[in-house]
Amino acid sequence: MAAPLLIAKNESTALQLLPALANRHGLITGATGTGKSVTLQSLAQRLNGSPLVHRDQVYHGCMPAQTVARLAHKEARRAQRADRDRLIAATLELNRADLNVDPRHVDRRWLRDMVDARIADGTTLVVGPPGDPFAKVDLGSRGGFGLVLEGVFTFPEHRGRGLATGLVAAAAGDATMPFVCLHVAADNERARRAYERAGLVETGRCRLLLLG
Repeated sequence: MAAPLLIAKNESTALQLLPALANRHGLITGATGTGKSVTLQSLAQRLNGSPLVHRDQVYHGCMPAQTVARLAHKEARRAQRADRDRLIAATLELNRADLNVDPRHVDRRWLRDMVDARIADGTTLVVGPPGDPFAKVDLGSRGGFGLVLEGVFTFPEHRGRGLATGLVAAAAGDATMPFVCLHVAADNERARRAYERAGLVETGRCRLLLLG
């Protein structure tokens, strides 16, 4: 087993990461100037694999009642089985463009099963006719804090029509959770403006590290 990686320490305690568990989600928190970015950079240098993404992420969120209801897309609907191929294509392109994940390296069976599960439990909203959705958003993890929206994507030929804003406003406005949020690359100004038009406001920032 690879030796643990030292992440932080003080006079009495050393915090270490087991490399075998480094493929799990993790969170490094701290006030501004305490070394979060330096810590992630150090991890990226010591772990196997090259960084696919290492950037600032911005959290946007609001309570459902704070969404801009008039912008919620009136034709937003739950995804159907007929939408499956387009949803798979959307996910592959989103991961390529946003996370630098090569579509050739994605397990298609796993992706197909994930899309099918979301269709079955009604956690993907789309706009567009069955079999040819124009845009999508996934209703992600839920907890005591609220609902996380994920996978917002508009096909290139339908961009500039406010579909992302309309879908996010519809999903957030209909949520039964106390709070709705999503996170996006800090430099993705176009997406951030779309979410802000839907009523979501910046609530925090973090640093994202994804290794390939």
